[in-house]
Amino acid sequence: MSDRPKNRQFNSTTASILSLGILLGLMWLLELCNWLLPQLQLDSYGIHPRNISWLPGIFIAPLLHGSWRHLIANTPPLIIFGGLVSLQGLRRFWLVTIMSALINVSSG
Repeated sequence: MSDRPKNRQFNSTTASILSLGILLGLMWLLELCNWLLPQLQLDSYGIHPRNISWLPGIFIAPLLHGSWRHLIANTPPLIIFGGLVSLQGLRRFWLVTIMSALINVSSG
């Protein structure tokens, strides 16, 4: 049996766990910027109902959180469930992450 498939799986899993860390880091960085630089008003870049000019907010909304409490509450489940999905590889991790974000955005 060749080591190549096992190596590829290890690399994919490592890459997906690294992606999870980067995603979490980005969320925390955005909240920190929003807290340190309130004039940026990053939370205002989320979704605005019935306003088509804010449609691009769909892409950043999953990264934004209303408060530190909100971000802190969402972090452990993301680490646990994101970590479990990460074990399935990079492609699966991003597929599930994007699908979850779209479902979250569409549910308001």
